[in-house]
Amino acid sequence: MPQVLLPSIGLARADIALVINDADPASVETGRYYAAQRQLAPEQIVHVSFEAGQPTMPLAVFERIQSQLRAQLPTRIQAYALAWTLPYRVECMSITSAFAFGFNRDFCAEGCQVTRASPYFDSPS
Repeated sequence: MPQVLLPSIGLARADIALVINDADPASVETGRYYAAQRQLAPEQIVHVSFEAGQPTMPLAVFERIQSQLRAQLPTRIQAYALAWTLPYRVECMSITSAFAFGFNRDFCAEGCQVTRASPYFDSPS
């Protein structure tokens, strides 16, 4: 009998990496809780360190963290869970977009302006 293989839908636990800022006690506490509740494997958790409490992350800090994540995480990782509330942007770009797309000034806008469209919106990926 033929076997039908369907693609997975959604994210599984193994697809997520947790990023904890060790310079922020709240990030460490939240990260520990999240990791325990989601039963993440140690290789899915990355500890970084940068100045906490500012709304904006400098591009150089973001690039250092991105390099660290790429070097340490398995290639199967599809999403990051950031265990902090600040910063919420990288220079002029939202931190969510920066981690998803990489830093790109085309995603920056002043006020209520349209930015570059997400390549993931309405795509089959």
